[in-house]
Amino acid sequence: MASVEELLLNSLEELVKDDLKKFQWHLKKHECISTSEMENADRLNTVDKLVACFGPEKAVKITVSILRKMNQNNLAEQLENEHKQGSTSEDNKASLYDYKEISIRLKNKLKEDFTRILVVQIMEENLELQKDYKNILISSFWI
Repeated sequence: MASVEELLLNSLEELVKDDLKKFQWHLKKHECISTSEMENADRLNTVDKLVACFGPEKAVKITVSILRKMNQNNLAEQLENEHKQGSTSEDNKASLYDYKEISIRLKNKLKEDFTRILVVQIMEENLELQKDYKNILISSFWI
């Protein structure tokens, strides 16, 4: 599955040079990206700056929004759909990983709890044995 950076790059590669400049012009309206950074930026630099400033998820949303402002609706929809498909497969991988991680943590927690209970029981039995031993000593002393 393609990464967010690859999806963004694929979308920007569909734009002709003038449309790329227009995209970058819209992008400069966001506080994180300055005019000088976009002045000579190519598609790769633009993608890198997008992801660095906004993170992968927000970068996709901003790109889709700008593409729609530019009437590049098909391109915006294509990016949105490909990103959703990628997110779904990544979510499935993440949920499997989460399941394994939670399973291991639960197993360790149960082990700790069982050990704690076992130690408490042993200590209680030890106290009972000590009481019995004292009683035996006292009774043998008086005999």
